Amino acid sequence: MLHKMPKQPYNHSFLKYAGMASQMAIIILVFVGLGRYLDGAEGKAYTLTGSILGVSLSLYSIIKSLLKQP
Repeated sequence: MLHKMPKQPYNHSFLKYAGMASQMAIIILVFVGLGRYLDGAEGKAYTLTGSILGVSLSLYSIIKSLLKQP
């Protein structure tokens, strides 16, 4: 006779961290896209600046949300 496994509560941490990763990716892609748009034909360093700014803002956002969570 098979014994039924006790039902465990669903862990929402996977969804929380997957959402954080998606948020990071979207912020970085938006700022890289903005930098590429500003580069245009000039060839300045806006793409590099946009990527650094995007990574910085996404890390700030993630750290802020992690510190707020109990």
